[in-house]
Amino acid sequence: MHDMHTLAREIQNRPYLLGMNIGNQIRHFRKQQGITQEELAQKIGVRQYSIARWEKGHNNPTPEKIGKIAEVLGVALGDLYGIVEKSKTVISKAPKNKRVGKMQEVFEKLPPDKQRAILSHAKALLKG
Repeated sequence: MHDMHTLAREIQNRPYLLGMNIGNQIRHFRKQQGITQEELAQKIGVRQYSIARWEKGHNNPTPEKIGKIAEVLGVALGDLYGIVEKSKTVISKAPKNKRVGKMQEVFEKLPPDKQRAILSHAKALLKG
């Protein structure tokens, strides 16, 4: 997981990251968590209008707000900037077999409540 200093070094070493639309990442993780713009805004202390503008790429949140967004969404700061740790890449791109890869693909597309239901069912099957 990246801390603020590591993230700052990553951005300094890869200046193209500054031009990317962080709003796309915010929208992605917000929707993945099933949180509305209004809910996110309340949790980080801004208006819904600000979230909408960030997600549309009209402007970017301050570093302080980015930290709060990451905390609320339960993601690493680097995730909001599109920085993937090597260990995550290896794990997510190297399934044990084709079936596991397909299951992972489908699972990641589901909303969090459906993911929890599947995990619960899978655990029940193991107890069998």
